[in-house]
Amino acid sequence: LGVEYISSSTKEPVSNGLSMLIRLEDGRFVVVDGAFSSNAGSKSADLLINELKEQSKDYLKSGEKITIAAWIITHAHGDHYGTLLGQTALFKGMNVERILVNFLSESERQKSISAYSGNWSATEGQDYRQLPNVAKTLGAEIHQIHVGQVYYLADLEMEVLYTIESFAPNTCNALNTSSTVTRMKFGGKTTYMSTGDA
Repeated sequence: LGVEYISSSTKEPVSNGLSMLIRLEDGRFVVVDGAFSSNAGSKSADLLINELKEQSKDYLKSGEKITIAAWIITHAHGDHYGTLLGQTALFKGMNVERILVNFLSESERQKSISAYSGNWSATEGQDYRQLPNVAKTLGAEIHQIHVGQVYYLADLEMEVLYTIESFAPNTCNALNTSSTVTRMKFGGKTTYMSTGDA
């Protein structure tokens, strides 16, 4: 959805964060990250919601809800998971089937902060603890994904190539190192790789 947009008030570029939308052949969606929680009046969330509506209009029948088959959060930086965690209420009218993540445990996060204090702030990556409440609010399942797993969603085959577990037993040197990497194949032909900030 673009890493920047033009502010309506200042007419200057504003960072959107990472937000990608994939429409499956059955009209459902995969969201990768989703961008900031509240940036220039929740513009990042608005961009995602408006695109979900636009891409749904030829697929939804009367009374049907937009369905997000999978919402992948690559890592726990606010410009990636902010919209999902900070603007949860905006998505309550949609069907969110599953949230796919693999975040650092709290003990590993603390170990990383101690070992690489110059690369981490004391609060960086801690908001992931809100995720169970977000999933409950949306009626979504949380899947902790692992290398080698393959998800089949309509015409999409998604293979998990890297998670923070791939870096183990090393201590995580920066939160970007924990980014989940997936390879997606559409209809067995087009291949796309999602890398977060890896």
